[in-house]
Amino acid sequence: MLAIAGALVFLVTVGIKPPAVETIIEALPQGVGIALKKISYTETRSGEKLWTLSADSVDQASGQQQTYLENVRVVFYSQGEFGDVTLTSDKGYWFRQQGRIDLEGNVETHSASGYAFYSQKLTYLNEQGLIQTDLPVKVVGRGMEITGTGMRMDTNTHHVYLLSRVQGTLNDW
Repeated sequence: MLAIAGALVFLVTVGIKPPAVETIIEALPQGVGIALKKISYTETRSGEKLWTLSADSVDQASGQQQTYLENVRVVFYSQGEFGDVTLTSDKGYWFRQQGRIDLEGNVETHSASGYAFYSQKLTYLNEQGLIQTDLPVKVVGRGMEITGTGMRMDTNTHHVYLLSRVQGTLNDW
């Protein structure tokens, strides 16, 4: 690892453009983990941005399928009447091969249209376009506050479902 870092410093010093990060990661020997600061990854389909994952720090141990994230932010673009939807959390785990992101600790979701929901844990499943939790959740927006246990948000249809123990208050009805 020190040799790779030294080679990069040498290349930059003599004015040669360093290789792409992907090339460096692929060149790492077996048994070497990786840690990065301030990352951003955007998932696209047919040239259209679907979502962007950002984190203050990323750590992936050697041989592990999951990547540990700190101070996580995920933005889902153009979510119908909700507009862009932003999820934040204290930490998370990204399972890139499985297309799954698990968020934990002070999970907040805010939409551009003024809706928000809160929980301690959420999972995003990329293939299904599903954000879900089995824990308590609070939904707030436009004169309402609803609580429940378990939630599913379909990012394709833009529908949100609270699964059980649903209670709420509607103001300005």
